[in-house]
Amino acid sequence: MFKNMEEYVKNKYFIENGTPFAKNRIFLLPNKNGLFFLFAIITMLLIGINYENNLILTIGICGISVMITSIFYTFFNMHNLVIKDIPQTGEYYAANPIALNFQFNTVKK
Repeated sequence: MFKNMEEYVKNKYFIENGTPFAKNRIFLLPNKNGLFFLFAIITMLLIGINYENNLILTIGICGISVMITSIFYTFFNMHNLVIKDIPQTGEYYAANPIALNFQFNTVKK
């Protein structure tokens, strides 16, 4: 069963070189800083509710709106994005760093 699941995930989520990102293949998850920001906003909202302070509530709601807006902007910027790798020639060794070159384009619809 694991082999079938691995093939399913590979077929569903693997993107060939030069394939534009589709709506169903973009996953936006918060990193450590995003989770800290969310924790800080929730704490501010709880403090604002507890002390009945409208200024803290307003700042917390504005913080949530900034976070949601940035998620939407990131999604729309990544939609129809095409990433192509540029092949390089040369020899690479384990101890030496290598440089990867990518080309970013968008597909207009």
